[in-house]
Amino acid sequence: MDVKTLYKQMATYASWKQELAVQLAEFQAWTNEYRIGSGEIKHCLHQALLKLSDNSFTLALVGEFSRGKTEIINALLFADYGQRLLPSRPGRTTMCPTEIFFDPRNFRDDKGRDCVRLLPIETRRGNTSLASFKRIPQNWVTLHFDPRNPVEVANAMAQISRVKSVSEADAQALGFDCDSLLRNAKGEVEIPAWRHALVNLDHPLLRHGLRIIDTPGLNALGNEPELTLNNLSQAQAILFLLGADSGVSASDMQLWRDHVNHLRSNDSALVIALLNKIDTLWDDLLSNQDIDLNLHHLREVTARQLQLPMEHVVGISAKQGLLAKAAQDGPRLKRSKLPELESLLAQAIVSHHQQLAGHTAIGDVLRMMQSTRDNLKQRLFSADKELEELQQQPTDQDFLATLDRQRQHVKEQQGRFHRLSLSLRSHQKQLAKHHRQLEAKANPQRLEELITETQTSMRKSWSAKGMTQAMEDFFKGLHHKLDNLASETSAANQCLSHIYQRHPSTTPEELQNHRLNIEPFQVRLRQLQLQAEQFQLGLRPFFSNRKRLIARFINTVIQESRQLNLQLNDAINCWIKQALGPLNHHTLHQKQLLEQQMVQLANLSQEHDAHKTRRDRLQQLRAHIARHEEALYALDKVLRDVQLSPPTTSFTSLKTHVVSLSA
Repeated sequence: MDVKTLYKQMATYASWKQELAVQLAEFQAWTNEYRIGSGEIKHCLHQALLKLSDNSFTLALVGEFSRGKTEIINALLFADYGQRLLPSRPGRTTMCPTEIFFDPRNFRDDKGRDCVRLLPIETRRGNTSLASFKRIPQNWVTLHFDPRNPVEVANAMAQISRVKSVSEADAQALGFDCDSLLRNAKGEVEIPAWRHALVNLDHPLLRHGLRIIDTPGLNALGNEPELTLNNLSQAQAILFLLGADSGVSASDMQLWRDHVNHLRSNDSALVIALLNKIDTLWDDLLSNQDIDLNLHHLREVTARQLQLPMEHVVGISAKQGLLAKAAQDGPRLKRSKLPELESLLAQAIVSHHQQLAGHTAIGDVLRMMQSTRDNLKQRLFSADKELEELQQQPTDQDFLATLDRQRQHVKEQQGRFHRLSLSLRSHQKQLAKHHRQLEAKANPQRLEELITETQTSMRKSWSAKGMTQAMEDFFKGLHHKLDNLASETSAANQCLSHIYQRHPSTTPEELQNHRLNIEPFQVRLRQLQLQAEQFQLGLRPFFSNRKRLIARFINTVIQESRQLNLQLNDAINCWIKQALGPLNHHTLHQKQLLEQQMVQLANLSQEHDAHKTRRDRLQQLRAHIARHEEALYALDKVLRDVQLSPPTTSFTSLKTHVVSLSA
């Protein structure tokens, strides 16, 4: 596999999401035209379309200096440029954290040129977060370039690695450890000129949703809490870079322990240890088999050290892979093992999109589509039987008597669905009580009170011990809050189980999909706590010199906690709207169809319309059936060959499900 296959994979998924989004939008238009809408289906359609509009897949590269992160990015993005995108040379190149993405709506100038946005390093002097600075464009230096002009691209990218010389005092004030910095003849130290870089670049992989985060070593991660607490936590794939010539060094292990290891608890993220520069193991005096055995042994040792499965420890040569692509040298590319990395990334993309396809809102919309179609077909079948029965009546009196029997039958069905509707309304009230309890336990005001208590405690004891105790109490309060919520969640899910058990047409899978699940929030909270503890351990030796950094760290933890609570409240509110969605929609649609049928039969049986002949009445019924047939035909056009899951390629074991809902 080469990178073109990776391009194709991402393009295929982008196309799948676009096609499914178009079908959902068409179904939404169909419900409006034929007045089939319900609150449940409108909510599910909105949620599903919102989910499908998210086209991002974030790849984060983490590693110490000179591990080859920049060269891996160059190798992945090389095909569209024919040269290195980012500057690559011995020593430290990417000096500041860099995000590479494509957003056609933002940052481009009136000529459609892309850009690099650079945040000056001096912004570290304050406590303002990176997220806040991203909303203040005037604080950034913006360099536009033509993506089709390699020279302009190279000149703009070269700015990312710019450095400046400052005094030791200034470097320390900005959060740098001077022992790890280069010095000039004047005794000044070199620091990055920029705190953060945003690269908006029109490239096929980026255009289809790939977003790359490049982090320049332990020093940068230690000085920017948001990178670890936020950016890395949101990545779907994380490459932890190691040198095949050095294995896992002490600084590598610290970086792994402090910033990467805990991210493995996120089931949606793939963490790969990447042993780069395997070409240093190539030796003309050794056979290829011996070289492969040496690499296998190195992978085994690394897997044990990092406690990773062997398949998640990969050896490559990014440089040789890049050069092989430039020379179109197939054997050399294969030997670099770069295609193996591309294959793993493609599989991670498949997994990510499979999770997207399994989202509750998307599944509910598809079930509602099928339910709507089944109801229409059933109604048409009944209407055809009624028409045939009426046509067979020999006299007008028999005709009217048959109409009365049909009306009575429909009335009985109406009664059944009315009782079912009342039952569901009662069930909804039961769930609403649980919803109010859940909202009370997840109330943002309670979090703000806890935040205020924590900030007060820290102000009273501004020391390493005081901060540690305050943070321990803060997380203890958060865990207590989530534990209480978990208890109420269990009661709400038990209530939901009883409701679904009373409706035998539903499946265990449907119940499972509609249970409120707060486990991801519990996992994220544990992850956040581990990150905070590791960060505090790294601060203890020089706590008094890092007050600005500590303030930014505390602000970041607080903002992440608020974001987590906000997402939790969103999940609770979505749950109450979706819990009985398919059941409510099916019942409401049946009621709508029966009401229409009842009105039609009532019109046909009006005896005072003496001027209406039996032929006129039958024609009126045929017209009513024709409208249903028209609606069903239009719906079939929307639902034909709906692809429920994104397509997969031959290198994955995942299955594709293509279902024709019009069958």
